[in-house]
Amino acid sequence: MKVDIGESIMLSWLRHEKNCQLVQLNWKPSINSWELGNEKALEYIMKETDRIFTEKYNLDLFKKNSSYLQLIQQGELDAIGTEIKDGIENIYGIDVAFHENGLQYGSKEKTVARVLKKLVRSAMIIYGFFNVSKANIIFASPKVHKATYQLLIPCIEELNDFFATLNLSYEFSLIINNDFEEEIFNKVLDHQSSISDTSELFMRSMQLYNLFGQNDEISLEQNMNDGNEEKVGNFVRRKLDELIMQGLLKDEEIDNLKDLKYSKDVFGINYEFFREIENGESVNDRRIIKGYSRYYSKPYYIKERKLILCNQWFDRNRDRFSAWIKRIELLNNK
Repeated sequence: MKVDIGESIMLSWLRHEKNCQLVQLNWKPSINSWELGNEKALEYIMKETDRIFTEKYNLDLFKKNSSYLQLIQQGELDAIGTEIKDGIENIYGIDVAFHENGLQYGSKEKTVARVLKKLVRSAMIIYGFFNVSKANIIFASPKVHKATYQLLIPCIEELNDFFATLNLSYEFSLIINNDFEEEIFNKVLDHQSSISDTSELFMRSMQLYNLFGQNDEISLEQNMNDGNEEKVGNFVRRKLDELIMQGLLKDEEIDNLKDLKYSKDVFGINYEFFREIENGESVNDRRIIKGYSRYYSKPYYIKERKLILCNQWFDRNRDRFSAWIKRIELLNNK
């Protein structure tokens, strides 16, 4: 069976990051053998999503197909995972697309319509064959163009709002661009040293790559040519973690780090170092600026304050960040 590299990384992500005991790639329901439930609801979901996205966004999700049964028969999930505790705790339905030149199924509108069709169909399949009221429906891609992403965002919110009216806790989400790297790629790599399953092709390919990357002669040459092996973003987070654990960040400095001018003057970055999440605010909403995620998703909790850190770090920022670290350490050693 042919396995796409995007599907393979999702297999590892579901197993090791989402703790799914059962994971399958290229999953299709057995239409002729399994009983399909909630058929009236499925028909309503197809008709209403078609109406909503046609009227509000001028998007044609299902083209001339008006049969929910035909839509389900055509369906295949790139990956499905179930986390089991006392029964099904979580179920994940995932479609993943890796297009080297950026996600594209024709025009921007056709691309968005194709993604939405996949998400709606995945939700219908899970509801029809598993009869669960809670599910995570995800579209993942490492490269999506800005214009496509900006149109997708309100459409995903629309899907979440619609399914909430059905009393279904189906969470639709996008994991794309920087989020794909941070939430999937890097998280999977964190597990590679402890995994030796030959079925996980992405993981095994990375282990093979690292095997040669650990060659002493090559490593010595790299060290001579590049003294900054650690990525700047990782360096910033590691040093920030150390400051927080030592209790060296005072309220006054936290307030400074929330200021755009201070952040630009001190670090040379174009966004506030920290953004504070107030009660009732969504982390995801605060991360997004003009359609792009400019902040890491994992919050910091400092003295009962919830903060997210800017993720726009480059080599040119390293020395200025290091100088700030030294200044904070000196101030606390006085």
